[in-house]
Amino acid sequence: MFRFLWNKKKNAEPESNTNEKKTGFYIKELTPQLAADTQKQFDEWFRYCFSDYVIEKDVPASRLDASAHPACTPIQFLFIRDSRPVLAVVLVTQKNYRGKNVKGTQELCEKAGIRYIRFFMEYPNERDYVIDRVKSFLP
Repeated sequence: MFRFLWNKKKNAEPESNTNEKKTGFYIKELTPQLAADTQKQFDEWFRYCFSDYVIEKDVPASRLDASAHPACTPIQFLFIRDSRPVLAVVLVTQKNYRGKNVKGTQELCEKAGIRYIRFFMEYPNERDYVIDRVKSFLP
């Protein structure tokens, strides 16, 4: 149908890797192992690069607001400076980032005056990109 986009012939053999880099960007297939590895990698980067912050992991949304719905997504990394939360980092997927549970957590952060940033676990989150983006959101 859209073969003109990729300049493929009509009866061409399918490519072995459908996520092959076409324009320098690709999406990984999300597995439970990839999700765990992504969170572990982010944790290592944050502990090394942001040692002047206290970073709490897997913080329930109810900590920001006791009336938060129990289905709200937990905050994977909450950056705290001077005993005050300043940044919430949430790891999401292409399938859930628009869900009410994720949006609920985002709204709670905004109401509490906490900056909110999300990263997609399926995307190639390179170290420099993640660190620079987090730095740009920190006060």
